[in-house]
Amino acid sequence: MTAPGDLVVAGESHNGANYDAFLMRTTAGGIPIWNWAYDNSSTWGPARDGFAALTEAVPFGSQITGDLVAVGRYTDQTVVDRQGLAARVDGNTGIIGAAPQCMAQHGGNPSEEFYFSVAQLVTPPFAGQFVMVGATTLHPTWADDVWLTRGTPCFQVAQVRLGQSAGVTTEAGRDLREVLSPIGGGAAVGDLAITGYHGPTGGASRDAFLLLVRPGNLFPVFGNLYGDHALNNEIGVSLAQIPAGVPPGFIIAGTTPTDWAGAGDPSDLFLVNTDAAGHSRCDHPWLPNPVNLNWGSVLLSPSLRSPVQSFPVASLHLPVAAPWLVCP
Repeated sequence: MTAPGDLVVAGESHNGANYDAFLMRTTAGGIPIWNWAYDNSSTWGPARDGFAALTEAVPFGSQITGDLVAVGRYTDQTVVDRQGLAARVDGNTGIIGAAPQCMAQHGGNPSEEFYFSVAQLVTPPFAGQFVMVGATTLHPTWADDVWLTRGTPCFQVAQVRLGQSAGVTTEAGRDLREVLSPIGGGAAVGDLAITGYHGPTGGASRDAFLLLVRPGNLFPVFGNLYGDHALNNEIGVSLAQIPAGVPPGFIIAGTTPTDWAGAGDPSDLFLVNTDAAGHSRCDHPWLPNPVNLNWGSVLLSPSLRSPVQSFPVASLHLPVAAPWLVCP
């Protein structure tokens, strides 16, 4: 039975023929309640789908469990056209029912898109809407820019591309959070904080970033880069707001290939603690150019299958921890 404390998982399922978007709900003890693979097809044949993140929508009406909203990518395997995938399903069953439940692909042509994260807004005037962040690729440079949309899983009210339109840099948004308490530093309640990576196109160097944008037009307010700004590949994967009085600011978690522990592993955990204005001890300013987009949505009607689940044995891993400062 679905209940508070249950766990939900988003990802992809491979049945030997193609990849499908996948959602699963379990009890707090890991016992499956339901799991579905969502098999979309295009005029060219099976599509390759996958979810990267999800959130539970605020329940409405007589609902006890909120719907699940998941995002990821939809790929036509024949023409290799990748677009953002978004879905809203019943939290109790995983089934796509009547509106506002739906599944849709978003994006442009000939560009390619991918969603990495989704959040539901709680601050008026946009409370109840969803914001989704990822990357959009500009042809023919193949330089990614941050792709940010606001609306519902099936209808986008606002969309922007955030980056350097000349194609000399590449960016992607990996996670976002709504600012929920006053913290100063130029950020207002209801603003969106985004993290991801930024760096030169075709190079191995990347910096993690924190970017604050207004929820209305999705245009940037301020942004900063974190890393060695030269050789290494630091990526922001997740972020959280530090409440006022702690002191206020943000925490960014991600990865870096710098093997400071000497363990020979390919990457290590990368953490950044900023103040309310996004400053750390060695940040660089970054304010990308905003470009409004008007891409539409195409509704999808996937067939559902319930794949067999296997549960791997968990093993304990205790990482080596030590203070480390990444600066040029």
